[in-house]
Amino acid sequence: MSSASITHLLNKWRDNVVERIRKARRIAIIHHWDTDGIASAVLISKYFSSKSFSYYIPRIGLYGLEAINVQDIKAISPDIVMIVDYGITMKVIRELKSELQREVIVIDHHLTDLRGDLLCNPVCITHDEEACPSTTWLIKELFDAQQYASLIALGVVGDYGRYIEQSNLSDVIKNMIKEDGFSIDQLMRASQLIDSCYRSGDYAGIHHARDVLKHKGIRGILEDRILHRNLNYVNKEMEEILLNIEPTEVKEPLVVFEVETKNYITSYLGRELAYRYKDEVVVMVNYVKSLDLNYIYVRSYKYDLSKALKILKGKGLHVGGKSHVFVVTCRDRDCIREKDLTLNVLMETLSGD
Repeated sequence: MSSASITHLLNKWRDNVVERIRKARRIAIIHHWDTDGIASAVLISKYFSSKSFSYYIPRIGLYGLEAINVQDIKAISPDIVMIVDYGITMKVIRELKSELQREVIVIDHHLTDLRGDLLCNPVCITHDEEACPSTTWLIKELFDAQQYASLIALGVVGDYGRYIEQSNLSDVIKNMIKEDGFSIDQLMRASQLIDSCYRSGDYAGIHHARDVLKHKGIRGILEDRILHRNLNYVNKEMEEILLNIEPTEVKEPLVVFEVETKNYITSYLGRELAYRYKDEVVVMVNYVKSLDLNYIYVRSYKYDLSKALKILKGKGLHVGGKSHVFVVTCRDRDCIREKDLTLNVLMETLSGD
């Protein structure tokens, strides 16, 4: 798709979204529980500051209709519902619209099957993840929200983690945050503090982090005692695991790990392992006791995983992600079938790289 076509698409989405928001009084925002989702919700509320927003966090670790508290949203009778940075499918969107009887706007950068005038996700059409590295970045492109540069950059750093320093975006992000006096290290620290809330299962902490970010900014996040307490708690488990974890299987380019954790540190741990094995594909099977769910986390900084992601979706697995990372959610603690299928599909699709 040409740059002119993308510009036309962004303009169309912008016009449609702004028209709906302009007419609305009450807006419900369902946002992902991580840094990019929280920063995106704050960015929307700042850009449309004259509107009344209420915020809803899906059940941590799940991406279906069952993760969304429909009754709580119905109780406030919103004029429209916005979903930001929460990589769900068209099927879930249709179910949600049917339950709420409201228009649903989606702003997201995950690789899903979304299509529609109010479903703003260029990655679904272009499959170019680098052009849209975060949902905050997409909001910038949609609404020309340049005045919130550090908040936009925080969303990018939240999704990239330590790899941001080696990516093509490193200099761009440094320039974006220079005026506010931030460093990439500070944004990574702020992201860790925010993400410690969902990793420890602290829903109140997620709401708290969003409120702090909205009213006190990134410096408020860096200084917040509640977030530091959560991060210290999460880091203790991370450090213990990283000291002892070893691959259970190596089949080039795959490096496989199996680990049980108390907290939902799947992405935190997976990113660290992927950073250690930059030239391979990390596959981590993680049973999270606090959620009673198993996750197969796959990340690579070298290989494109989008073919495998598409095939696994086609085979009916509960999977979502982007071109360099995806996660399979397993309802049963015993996920041998899903693990074997994931490994086989990865080997088949990566053999030509």
